Amino acid sequence: MKKTLLLLCLCLFVTSIQAQKEQVYQNESKTHIGWQPDRRLTKEDYQGDFNNDPRHQKYCDKVGLCVNAATGVFYRVDARKGRYKPGKYYEKLYVSPLFQKNISCYSSTADSLDFAKQQLVFDIDELTARYMKYQFHHFLDSFNLHCDNECTFFFLSFYEEAMAIRDTVIARYSHDVYLVNREGAYDEWRQRVDQLLDTYKDYATTPEEVQRILFDKPLDKKLKLAKSLMPSWFAKQKQKEMQQDEK
Repeated sequence: MKKTLLLLCLCLFVTSIQAQKEQVYQNESKTHIGWQPDRRLTKEDYQGDFNNDPRHQKYCDKVGLCVNAATGVFYRVDARKGRYKPGKYYEKLYVSPLFQKNISCYSSTADSLDFAKQQLVFDIDELTARYMKYQFHHFLDSFNLHCDNECTFFFLSFYEEAMAIRDTVIARYSHDVYLVNREGAYDEWRQRVDQLLDTYKDYATTPEEVQRILFDKPLDKKLKLAKSLMPSWFAKQKQKEMQQDEK
């Protein structure tokens, strides 16, 4: 009897460990979809009304922009609860692209290529997320720093730089694929983005990151949303500089 109970407890313990290791994260909510390699956008994901803005049809007729995907790159930094203690502070960074369902829309004339072109825009967002994480962690490694009260200090500049590059890339992509409609442009861009995604594959958006951004709640009970991505002393210094400029 004792052996049976012991085996039962052991099985339950092993099952509990496996369940923790195999934790399933959500990559979709009622309003948004997080980027994941096995989750491609479908026609059903575009739930907005194409006719609610007359510009939609105008752009569709003039440049072939008949599908509109509302996407962006978002981040959160969580910090350990409690007062800061040297060497014991801890921060965790999450970055994920999101697709918003209720304002993404398409024309009734849109075909599969039109949807593929906007999937590529979402993939450019993923490339942006990977690039900013690569740059950020490379910076920390170069100076032997850690995400220990330093994520909030440094990350914002890397985010802004990467987003500026993203805007430029999407503008050039839109120029080639929509405004000029150059022959073979989409295939060239598809190949280029896929190559870069592979280059930065070690920084791919994880299911954990998607869920953290998607539902905007810390995943660890020991963590809370960091108050600011800018230290208070830095914010005060910036405010002083602005006041001096005004004088």
